[in-house]
Amino acid sequence: MSKAPKHVNTEAVHIALSMCCGANGLHQFRRPFLYLGHVYASNGPICARVPAWAAPWVGEVKNSPPCGELPFDPVLYATTSTLFHQLPKPVVSKCDRCEVTNGKRNEDWPPSYHDLLDFDGPPQICRRCGMYSASEESKDVQIGEAWFNVRNCRKLATLGAVMYAPLGENVLKPWRWEMPELHMDGLLAPLNRLPGRGAI
Repeated sequence: MSKAPKHVNTEAVHIALSMCCGANGLHQFRRPFLYLGHVYASNGPICARVPAWAAPWVGEVKNSPPCGELPFDPVLYATTSTLFHQLPKPVVSKCDRCEVTNGKRNEDWPPSYHDLLDFDGPPQICRRCGMYSASEESKDVQIGEAWFNVRNCRKLATLGAVMYAPLGENVLKPWRWEMPELHMDGLLAPLNRLPGRGAI
């Protein structure tokens, strides 16, 4: 991570931080926030950060999480990156507007993009009506020995993040990722699941 201001595409930083925010849950996670010299964005499992100079429009948020205490130090992670495997195609349920209401489909009232901003993830296309629908269905994917939520992996893969596995045998430790062009790094928490077993 750079310490002195350098060139950065602030529009790309804005998009990446927005994609790492959480649409649902705690209000502190709904937008990026400034904390001790870094700007953070999180949806819970994903935590992204950039130096404050790379996102000068972001200010402090009351009761923001103490993200600076998370294990961002690169020495805690492998030096060789781990590629995202070919992620499965998104599976999207039909949108709420296609559900039967009073015996008929609600074809004359398609959802707008803004109606869908409460969903946790980028809107997908409903295969039935072609309108924006909810996020893809949740699914688990394995990277190395750890399991992750596919929607979080797809966000980071879409952004071009490079993943680094944690050192040690504990498969429940967060993985580190980075996007050097944006001076951004972050963490991705795995699911509470051991190899060959269900959730613990």
